[in-house]
Amino acid sequence: MYEGCTSVDHGKIGVFVPLTNSGDPQKYKGLACAALLAIAHANRGDGSVVPSFRQRPPINLSASLYDTRHAPAGGIEALHRARSAGVAAIVGPSRSAVSQPVATLGGYFDLPLVSYTSSADDLTDNARFPTFSRVNPTDLNSAALMVKVIQGFNWSHFSIVHTKDVWGRGFADEVSYRATKCGMPPSRVIGFEHDSNASATYAIKRLAAEDDARERTNIVVLLAFGADLPAIFAAADARGLLDPPYVWIVSWSFQYTAVNAQVRSGRMDMRVAKKLEGLVQTGYTPQGTVGFKRFTAALARLTPAACEEMASELGGLDQATLIETVDHQIPASFAYAFDAATAVSLALWEASAHQGRGDNSKAADFVRGVSFSGATGSVSFGPPFYQCPTCTGEGNRAISSLRIVLQSWRLDDSGSGPLTSRELPLTSHDECNASLSPTEAGEMIWIGGGSERPRDVIEVAEERELARKMKERARRQREHQEREEQHTLTVNLCVGLLVPFLLLLAVGVVLVVYYYRRKSRRKQIVWQCTRKPLRFSHTVPGGKYHLFLSHTWLSGQDQVHLIKRQLSMLAPDMAIFLDVDNLDEFDQLASEIAASDVVLLFLSRGYFASKACAIEYEEACRLRKPIVLVHEGNENKGSKPMMRTHSHRDVSPRHRE
Repeated sequence: MYEGCTSVDHGKIGVFVPLTNSGDPQKYKGLACAALLAIAHANRGDGSVVPSFRQRPPINLSASLYDTRHAPAGGIEALHRARSAGVAAIVGPSRSAVSQPVATLGGYFDLPLVSYTSSADDLTDNARFPTFSRVNPTDLNSAALMVKVIQGFNWSHFSIVHTKDVWGRGFADEVSYRATKCGMPPSRVIGFEHDSNASATYAIKRLAAEDDARERTNIVVLLAFGADLPAIFAAADARGLLDPPYVWIVSWSFQYTAVNAQVRSGRMDMRVAKKLEGLVQTGYTPQGTVGFKRFTAALARLTPAACEEMASELGGLDQATLIETVDHQIPASFAYAFDAATAVSLALWEASAHQGRGDNSKAADFVRGVSFSGATGSVSFGPPFYQCPTCTGEGNRAISSLRIVLQSWRLDDSGSGPLTSRELPLTSHDECNASLSPTEAGEMIWIGGGSERPRDVIEVAEERELARKMKERARRQREHQEREEQHTLTVNLCVGLLVPFLLLLAVGVVLVVYYYRRKSRRKQIVWQCTRKPLRFSHTVPGGKYHLFLSHTWLSGQDQVHLIKRQLSMLAPDMAIFLDVDNLDEFDQLASEIAASDVVLLFLSRGYFASKACAIEYEEACRLRKPIVLVHEGNENKGSKPMMRTHSHRDVSPRHRE
């Protein structure tokens, strides 16, 4: 792709800036002017911002702007044009998703890149991006601080809305990891495509969690860019997410100036922008340091015409962008761009000096070795290559010289003008907590204009639920205690009344049992000499019954039942056959007669007219069984005078009824 590129001009610098498609063109024009200003200072030996420039002879550097269009494809195209122009080093890119492919190719070509706002932790990988460095804090630093602030305000539950690129995903993962490490519950993470209104709107719809109110948090962490803001905040306003008690904590990837630019361009309604008063930003900043003050003074001496003279692409820059006032702060990104260009300029100067001594080391070998006091304080990376050839230090800057602050977005004094911000210093207590002083906390303004810190709605709901459960538990304990008292009273009453009754009942039962046992023993037939009950044996082998009761159902059923009961009481061991108790099939009558020792014929009316009785009588006679005759003498009970002897030939064949 790059065959035939022109030779490298060791004094040429490419400044990669998203001049288009950024959502805030004034900001990036001002940022580009700041980078070009640093290169101009290096050429003149102007040490008004960077004293190191006075200690070195002036150098003849040139710079050109390359529009990355805030997209990876635009960054690759910009790199192609820069390589064709023979640039020796690159200042930028700004967005991490753009820096990743550009830094990959830059490593292949030994082309140093120093970014001013790319913060993704992936770019720390020295093996993949050996020539990439940056002067801004990484997401690792910013995510840790964001979690500290969230916990410092006593919030636990929050949602993350982020762009689906290398920066947004990495930042969101780091925030979630840090929060979990600090004992906070897992956060809800929602991604959307950068510069896609439909995707951003859908992400906010998911954030509203209309299908499950239990997941709806009021603390929102937003990781986005200026171009995404109109769709995000319009959707949030439509769903009531820009009203109390919601809190929005946003990354430093955009400033309030981006919202003001969107309002001026007509992409965002001023009514929605006003609702952003109270929005919170937290991060590392050089603002307020000595170096930053020197930088803003130098920037204020510039004019839009001077910026346009350095690069024609900067035409149309507003003077207000370059001047810090009460209502307008110079973005920290301007100072980072100045220091990124400073680092590249010093590295090219070092490379040129070593080449003059016969050393062919390239500029990429010197970027991480530079150190200076610049617009963002003390800037340093790793030791110089020529001092430590084996060192492979990361291209991240040391952040000890930066301040940690919280910025609270405000409306101007009139309450109707553009947004501005109020900077409040933070104090870091440990790895999980950072807070404002009581005085500074009292000056906070939250969304909706309130001064009282909103509470975590999920924690509030949990507290209410806990209070309800405790109240319910107390009620149940009272009811349980009352039931226990009633139970104790009932038990005492039962013991006092029921136990004597049970004792009396038990005595009565014993007496009744004793009485009937004595009565039953008196009625049993016993041997007179031994007073022992009779024991019976069978007269035929395989006998089943000692006595067979033959009767007709027509007139003798009740009497025979009485006979069996009385005999069973007098002689419990006697086995007695009674058809209703022992007969399964009618044709078994003969076999049951054969299995009986004695046959009792109960003679009542209709006995000899019964077919069953005839079978029993004839079988008993045939087998010569001992026969006992019992005649019913009561006519009301079925008695019939026996005037003659019947034979089986006189019995009519009728079944028992």
